[in-house]
Amino acid sequence: MKTWPPELLPPFSPDLNRLDYSICSVLETRVGAYAHASLAALRASVSMEWAALDEYYVRNACQPFRRRREQTIAADSG
Repeated sequence: MKTWPPELLPPFSPDLNRLDYSICSVLETRVGAYAHASLAALRASVSMEWAALDEYYVRNACQPFRRRREQTIAADSG
């Protein structure tokens, strides 16, 4: 998988962190719906829910990323 170097992406930009503001909220809701007996159980639940995410949803949540990244870079350069 091709990735961008860390200096290219601001670490806390809500415009660029789709996982923080979209997908993670869905995971939090699903995983937090019930108590976990241990950290291992919590991790297993997160992994299970991650695998169960609808591919269409993930794709739509991440699709605008490139445009937002380019706009952010252009705004930062100007």
